[in-house]
Amino acid sequence: FEKEDFKQFLQQQKTFILHLFSLGGKKNLRTLKFYIDSMFKLFCNTPEVKYKESILRTLSVSTMIYVSEYKNGRRKEMLNELKAKYELDLGKTIWGHQNSDEEKTEPSYSDEVAEIYGSIFYNEMVCLPFIIDYIVTGYLDVNLFNNWVNERNKELIRAEDKHEYKLYRKLSSFASIDDNTLVGDLNQIIQYAKDGKFGV
Repeated sequence: FEKEDFKQFLQQQKTFILHLFSLGGKKNLRTLKFYIDSMFKLFCNTPEVKYKESILRTLSVSTMIYVSEYKNGRRKEMLNELKAKYELDLGKTIWGHQNSDEEKTEPSYSDEVAEIYGSIFYNEMVCLPFIIDYIVTGYLDVNLFNNWVNERNKELIRAEDKHEYKLYRKLSSFASIDDNTLVGDLNQIIQYAKDGKFGV
C-alpha cells in the first residue's frame, strides 16, 4: 500500500487486527489479505470527521467478523443475522438472563459468533448491511457508507454533552481522579450501566 496514512493505521492497529483474526478460527493468510484490502477501500472512503478514529475502529471490528465468517462459508443471509438480535435483546444479554428449562433452545448463529468474539462482539460490532454487500459483491455503495459515517459521527458528538459520557471520559483517566470522588463516580457508572446507558 502506497498510502502512508493507511500504513500508519495498520501499524497502530496491528496487534488488535491480529487478535481479531486469531479469534476467527481458520488462520488463512488469504482471509487476512482480503480483510486488509477491504479495509483499505473503507479507509480511503471514510470522510474526515471529528470521530474518524472511533469510526475506523468500529469498521475494523465489524469488517473482520464479516470477512472471517464469509470466508468460513457463511452465506449473505446468515451474515445479515449477526448482531441484530443482540441490539434488540441487549438488556437481557448483559444482565445474564437465565432461561428456564422450557425456554432453552439451540444456540443461534449469532450466539455462536458472540461466543467466539465475546465482549468485542457485544460492545464494538455494529450491524452494517452495506459492508456485507461490499464483502460479498465487491461493490461499496459510497453514498450509504458516507451517510452512515456522518450519522455515527453526529451520534458521538451528541454524546459529548451527556453526563454519562463526561463521567466515562473522567474515569478513563483513572490515575487523575480524586480519591474522595472515586467511589461515588464508580457507583454512578454502575447505575448508568443498570439503566442501559452503558454496555458492560
